[in-house]
Amino acid sequence: MNLNIGKRLIMDHLIVKVTGVWILITMFCALSVEAYGESCTTTANCTDPQNICSSYNCICSNTTFRNNTDECATRIAFNETCDDTDSAADQCAQANMGCLNDGPGIYKCLCNSDYYESNGTCYDRMKPYEACDDGQCVVHATCNVGNCTCDMGYEASPIVSPTQCNGAGGETVPILYILAMVKVLSQMLISF
Repeated sequence: MNLNIGKRLIMDHLIVKVTGVWILITMFCALSVEAYGESCTTTANCTDPQNICSSYNCICSNTTFRNNTDECATRIAFNETCDDTDSAADQCAQANMGCLNDGPGIYKCLCNSDYYESNGTCYDRMKPYEACDDGQCVVHATCNVGNCTCDMGYEASPIVSPTQCNGAGGETVPILYILAMVKVLSQMLISF
């Protein structure tokens, strides 16, 4: 009977050791942390607090961008200074902003040309015939009595569901030229 007790003690001791080793391995795996671009299973595995685990890789969270030192930095708000030498196209807080020149050597997160700013947010520019306020219309259009209208010499294009104002194909200039010539010629005839 003592032999069975001895075997059982050895088995119990072995089970305790195996369980202990398993717990240590599990804790090591759970506590191991990874840098940007490294593999992960949870966000807790990523070393940078601004990283998240996505598709088993540590990446910058939605509110951050990967800067030129391979760190996740907070995205830059509208009208704040940005780094034009940084290769990160997503350093500005909104997708429709860019790090744009705002004067000699000054770069800021500003609305891209197809957008206008209102209260720090960039919106699509208003198309011809859409309701607007000053400064909201597409290129070559002006907000006139609350609606975007194409400037003189430009017309809404395409004709159905216009999205922009294009040059009127040269028709406006010749007509004005002809009218001016008619006036000059009529004055010449009167003077004879």
